[in-house]
Amino acid sequence: MTGFSDYDPPIASKWVELLKQIKPAIASVSLLYNPASTPFADLILRAVQPAARSLAVTARSSACRDDADIDAAMKLATCRCRNRPNSR
Repeated sequence: MTGFSDYDPPIASKWVELLKQIKPAIASVSLLYNPASTPFADLILRAVQPAARSLAVTARSSACRDDADIDAAMKLATCRCRNRPNSR
């Protein structure tokens, strides 16, 4: 799990590359953000998408405003991961 607090799209795209290096079989990443405190999230997400595609990784995003949103996003990501062959 990682996070961002400043507007820095080039660094955001490197996160996907780093995750791929750590776990080459990774097929998807989930980006969680709070829209109330991250007005630049769309810029970060747009930087991550092409990096993810170039590495055959699916990048999904979830706006999380509270703990319940985080729980729901994590459950969805876990469910998707379990349904992928060779995802572990």
